[in-house]
Amino acid sequence: EVQSAHWNQRQVSLFTAYIWAEERFPIVIVSDDKRHTKETVGVFLTTIIQWYTNETGNQITTLTIWSDGAASQFKNKYIMNYCSTYIIPKHKIQQVNWRFFATSHGKGPVDGIGAVVKRVVFQNVRSKATIVQNAEQFYESFIKHGEKTRMILISDVVGDSEMTKSFETASKIPNIQSLHDFAILHGNIVGEATSVNKIQYEVISLDKVILNDWVTAIFGDHWYVGFVEATDEDNFVTIRFMKTIGKNW
Repeated sequence: EVQSAHWNQRQVSLFTAYIWAEERFPIVIVSDDKRHTKETVGVFLTTIIQWYTNETGNQITTLTIWSDGAASQFKNKYIMNYCSTYIIPKHKIQQVNWRFFATSHGKGPVDGIGAVVKRVVFQNVRSKATIVQNAEQFYESFIKHGEKTRMILISDVVGDSEMTKSFETASKIPNIQSLHDFAILHGNIVGEATSVNKIQYEVISLDKVILNDWVTAIFGDHWYVGFVEATDEDNFVTIRFMKTIGKNW
């Protein structure tokens, strides 16, 4: 039986997160679903939000997410539209900010959470205290240890029809891989890319904006004045915003 556990190479997926609010919660989802897709991210993220709301009784008003820029999982039009048309209305959140770390620039708390979880389960298996061949056995092995990290078991990843609709209705986001900071409201998505010489904002899904117009927009907690630089037939708008130097623009 021990040999069978040793030579069985079945894998499970770990989705790690660290919630930073009034209280701190390291949390990990374990699942038999090994796909790294928008559907799994969608189900895992809404599960974590719902868990936090139930655990604390707090209503989230602004949700800020930091992650790497994996195109298949996080930085894509589907996840941005999912936040705008699914996460915000479902969980009654006012704004979602999604910020991406630079590629290959160190590790964060979530990497440590994954390492701790795997170490605990590995030690249980090595000491012959448990056999782990699937996500449920992984979950049971970990929670017996009494670690502070919260673990949620999701055997099958299945999103609801509204989540699927949010993916199907996602519109193109030009130059999304060059954007690193998104402010997401219900129906509107604003992406920011900063370089040495300019700050460029891609404003998505806004209509009634005319080329060469001057506009004002809110990003985070600040208002900005900008010039409409380009529009296209899909209602994508590029605005070049002014920067303040002291009290002047």
